[in-house]
Amino acid sequence: MTYTLGNVKVDDRVYVKVADARERLLTVASRREIYLQDLGRVGIDFADRTALHIAGFAGTELVAAIRLIGPSPLPLEMFRFVGSPPLENRALQAGGFWVRRDFRRLRARSGELFRLLYAKLLEVATRHSAAAIYLRTPSRPVAELYRAVGFLRLQSLDFLDPEWGPVYTMWLPLHDRVCNEPTAALSGGAPRKAATPVIDARARK
Repeated sequence: MTYTLGNVKVDDRVYVKVADARERLLTVASRREIYLQDLGRVGIDFADRTALHIAGFAGTELVAAIRLIGPSPLPLEMFRFVGSPPLENRALQAGGFWVRRDFRRLRARSGELFRLLYAKLLEVATRHSAAAIYLRTPSRPVAELYRAVGFLRLQSLDFLDPEWGPVYTMWLPLHDRVCNEPTAALSGGAPRKAATPVIDARARK
């Protein structure tokens, strides 16, 4: 939305983009602050240096971000702790998700922000020919947020993360992804379920 404040035109529209080098530093610093406040941990690791960071803005203010790791010939970060999941060699790992407090309640602008972040996530995954996006989260509310936009629980691959403790493991198979608008799902619409994968869960480290 564009409005005039005095003689100055202000543009506070919500948009997302792949973060540049400066913005990446800001997204990681903001995540560190929010994770310390909300979860008691910094939420920063070695993968931040090579991950692709998607940043959400309201005007010039950074208000949300999520990162993507992969695809890579090496195992994704979370696969150090779980068995061999489906489509492992063509997968991305999402994580490091944070939203500024004033954008957490579902309203028009926050709903648009979630929709744009989800669309950019799929756009990047498609550009990399990824077959699936995986994630793990220690937070049940965050797991429910991901479920609302189509991620499926992989309960057989839940594991004990050495830093975060028990985590929920989830995936979004892109060949049969849920196409619901995130804002509709978050406001109570039930997403269509994709087929539950058959997984060979190996012993965890």
